[in-house]
Amino acid sequence: MKRFLTVAAGALMVAAAGNAKVHFNEQFAYPEGPLYKQGEWLRNDSETSVPVTVTPASLTREGYQAATLGGAAHITQQGVGPAETLKRYFPSGVATGDVFYFSTLVKVEKVGDNAHFIGVFGYSSTYVADTKKNNAYLRLYAVKNEANPAKFHFGIAKGNINPDAVTEATYNVGETYLAVCRYEKVEGTKNDVLSLWINPTAVEAEAGIPAATTTAGSDMLGTGAAGVALFGSSSSQKMAPDVTVDAVRVADTWAELFAAEETAAPPVAEFAASFSAAQCEQTIYRCGFDSTDDIQGWTLTGATSNWMLAQTAIPKVLDFKTINPDSKKSLFCRYTTTDRNDLFTSPAVEIPAGAKVDFWSAFSPIFLIHGKMTLEVHCNGEVTTLWNSFMWAQTNGIDDTRWNHFEYPLTQFEGKTVNFAFRYKGNGGEDFLIDDFRVSCAATSDDAKVNIVPGAQVNFLDLSGKEAVKWAWQFPGADTETSTEQNPTVTYSNPGVYDVTLTAETASGKSSTLTRTAFVTVKALPPTAIIGIPNNAYFSPEASLVVPLETPVEFADLSTGNPTDRTWLFPGTDTPTSNEVNPSVKYITPGVYDVDLTVESPAGTSSTYIYMVKAGQPSRIWNIAPWENGSLASLPLGFFGHYGGTNWLGMAEFAEEMAQPMAPMSVSAVDVWFAAATLSEASKSAPITVTLRSKGTDGMPASLLATATLAASELVDASESYNAPTTFTFPTPVAINEPFFVTIGGFPNQEGDEVAMYTIRREEGGESTVYHYAHDEENPYEFTGPAHWYKNSDEAVSFAIAPHITFTNTTGPDGITATTATPSPTTPVEWYTLQGVRVAAPTAPGLYLRRQGTATTKHLTR
Repeated sequence: MKRFLTVAAGALMVAAAGNAKVHFNEQFAYPEGPLYKQGEWLRNDSETSVPVTVTPASLTREGYQAATLGGAAHITQQGVGPAETLKRYFPSGVATGDVFYFSTLVKVEKVGDNAHFIGVFGYSSTYVADTKKNNAYLRLYAVKNEANPAKFHFGIAKGNINPDAVTEATYNVGETYLAVCRYEKVEGTKNDVLSLWINPTAVEAEAGIPAATTTAGSDMLGTGAAGVALFGSSSSQKMAPDVTVDAVRVADTWAELFAAEETAAPPVAEFAASFSAAQCEQTIYRCGFDSTDDIQGWTLTGATSNWMLAQTAIPKVLDFKTINPDSKKSLFCRYTTTDRNDLFTSPAVEIPAGAKVDFWSAFSPIFLIHGKMTLEVHCNGEVTTLWNSFMWAQTNGIDDTRWNHFEYPLTQFEGKTVNFAFRYKGNGGEDFLIDDFRVSCAATSDDAKVNIVPGAQVNFLDLSGKEAVKWAWQFPGADTETSTEQNPTVTYSNPGVYDVTLTAETASGKSSTLTRTAFVTVKALPPTAIIGIPNNAYFSPEASLVVPLETPVEFADLSTGNPTDRTWLFPGTDTPTSNEVNPSVKYITPGVYDVDLTVESPAGTSSTYIYMVKAGQPSRIWNIAPWENGSLASLPLGFFGHYGGTNWLGMAEFAEEMAQPMAPMSVSAVDVWFAAATLSEASKSAPITVTLRSKGTDGMPASLLATATLAASELVDASESYNAPTTFTFPTPVAINEPFFVTIGGFPNQEGDEVAMYTIRREEGGESTVYHYAHDEENPYEFTGPAHWYKNSDEAVSFAIAPHITFTNTTGPDGITATTATPSPTTPVEWYTLQGVRVAAPTAPGLYLRRQGTATTKHLTR
């Protein structure tokens, strides 16, 4: 049966009179300015732009709440996009009756895009907090009148974005109207009745015909009406109207809407300092994995004996207390040599707007190809993978074991209930530690806090009100500990928990001070070891760096995370170990060596190394870093051919600039890698010439130092010969001790010719070492005029051009040239990528680990 039977209006009033109640009576008697946090108005989501404000002039209508005091609420029209939405709960609790009435005074200044601007929402325990989104099931709209922009219609809906019923009558923009709605619950689903009257009277009751009525759309939540919301525009809605509302009431009966009320003058609010920060977060769900109570609600399927709560379980990993001093244990997953597909699943979590998930994990990256950990989101039967430990380690080139912080937005799950699941899958792999799993969203409530990592900025927001004209901030522990700005931005570099104090002052000299204790928490971030390459060392296609003997080579510690200690290892030098930040060493013994750096802080350790520093030996040098050589390709110019090869843009010659060597040297030949070397029959005998040239006073290639020429038919297509270069040998080695150029030219450009050098293209702002010798245009696309050298400053590029060099001091202090021992050829050779993935042999340019017997060496392949 129906929960409420429709009867005459008079009978309704008599039946309900004994328990009639006004649930909500808002007259906006607040100081002018933002409405948020005045009179218990909260945000309905995390959006803070285009705030709802209090205006001093109230709206009035004869016969309706004649004792109206204070101001009114104004919603500002703006383009489609985020804007503030506010809500206020009924002070008396939820209206649980089968009928309730809503009324408000409305003045529409601009109509907008048929959007709702005020409504009543139902009760849900999940969304009672600030910034938690409640959906309105009684919505009032301003609807365009296409024939006359000075008029509009009112519209209503129970929960849809668009109005389900629109008044036939039109109303004037800029005029004040009284809108009254009745919401009637009816048994069943999507059949509750919502009706609207415009400018009714107290005695009219419901005898008059409604201006609009609808039953479409979702019904109010069964627990009843809970509060009123004011809606600005949002990205999912149309542009809201520019509208003022006042004298908002929700009651059990029609008569209560019009009942006179003696209202005292609003108290004058005391001036008080207040502040928040844009980075404030509210924790929706957290699991610290510190006890069995923490993991209540989590379920485990799979190899249960290999999951546990433990302290440090991975060698060389510090306890998570170094990150979070309050931590007691971490979630530990042990790898095994049996097939596994374990799933550790969280309790259900409701995801609010603007939410994110973050957690910490420590693991070795070496054998993740055999067994990896992932984080999944399970929602409505669908599984989404947010994090894949193997792919993350591969992408970021991680080669050490330490705590890492992971953070992912949950935008696609907003408003949904999900489960998170850590999945361990594979046979073998690595051990994993996981800690501080958290789902959070932005918030500005009084109990919201800021959680950041070292080096992050905090944008503080003064909320003291318009009376404040002076501000004195104190940020103990921050990089800048004081400020007099209204909304300062401050950086915190050191881990810790910090208070923040604001003293605000009015023009009359009245001041107020607020201290928020433990407002900012900076969690220690383990360091990341980074070696700064010596500025004057050469890169090489056969090693990472090439350096001379008995010459100072300065390395730099560029590690992040504020390491407190460091240890360098420099085999083959006069300083085998060092603890300096920027050590300078001399290589004294010819050979190929690694440089190792390990950095430490209270939050953990990190190690890295430079592979294959070639000291005091004949080498090839170029301007391409080891981490770049996997991206070598030709540089096409579309219809006009190639930059660094055959072209029809008048570029007859190209040059690669080489920096001044660290010590005197000689150049005997030049290797050039070609990405294409296709020739017409007529062009096979064309001479391709490589020269060495000095650097002129204008910075361009100048005096000729050496020349080598090959027929075009002798060019080697490196794309088909496993990266074999074309070698141009000079008749006599050339002594070099200044910056110099390698030039190459003579590329044929007949039909069927396609010659192109390999080139590395860097992002904007990178270094360019390339020049071209180009003819001017005499007519459009007729490049026959005078030619000049130009530096390529449009793009940051380098050619795959490598001179063969020998430093003059190629022997050590004992005068003996080093030799390199090689493993026995009878011992099987195994190849691995840096992340531990075994391969049959190097199949692409890059760095590989070569294991033969018990020895492991590192090799750079081209």
